[in-house]
Amino acid sequence: PPGGGGGLPRRAAAGTAGGPRREKIIQALDVKEVIAELTEQRVMYGDCFTKEDLVDRLLAARAAQANGGIELPMPYVESGIPMLGQSGPAVKYYVLNASFVDSPHPYDILQLMVDTSSPTSIVADDVANRHAAKETGVKDPSGAWYQVDMGRLALSEQDTGARLQPVVANIPVYPGLLGLDFFASFDVAFDFANQRCVLYPAGVVSSLKAVDGMAPTGIRELVNGRWAIE
Repeated sequence: PPGGGGGLPRRAAAGTAGGPRREKIIQALDVKEVIAELTEQRVMYGDCFTKEDLVDRLLAARAAQANGGIELPMPYVESGIPMLGQSGPAVKYYVLNASFVDSPHPYDILQLMVDTSSPTSIVADDVANRHAAKETGVKDPSGAWYQVDMGRLALSEQDTGARLQPVVANIPVYPGLLGLDFFASFDVAFDFANQRCVLYPAGVVSSLKAVDGMAPTGIRELVNGRWAIE
């Protein structure tokens, strides 16, 4: 929305132009033109304080759009309660604003925790019931958990095209979390400093290097120091 306060792009970016090309674009574009294009693409820019910042954000959005990525705001929030199994003060974590396209309540917005240490996405039982999730038949023999199909997942009101099939169980943070089972459907770049991430079609991100000891998890690190899942 205007003013750079909300939502992020339909399509997003991983890199920006540098050197002489960047300087020419900075000189050629008027600030109002940059803001207008960012607003049209629904790219947030409230954290940009100079013209150079705005142009870098625009170049990133253009580049990612060309690569078919979806850029998403990823706020860092406080839970208000300790995580399950922990004592002490409330914890902070990153979230994505999720909704379920095929649900009878497609406009409900849920803040799902981003948890790349969890192999499985998890939702609370009342979330599964409200959104008419269908059991897949996969369940724990002891009854501790069962898997459901929530249908297509939208993030920041953008249909990712991927189905979410989480486990219904006791969860560390209500109303649920997104784990590696979901993120593994994409190449994912996490920009924690700027509280955003980009989902790319699988196989798009090629300039990745393995992090020592973490290859089995599928987590990689971008050359520029940002995290990604390949």
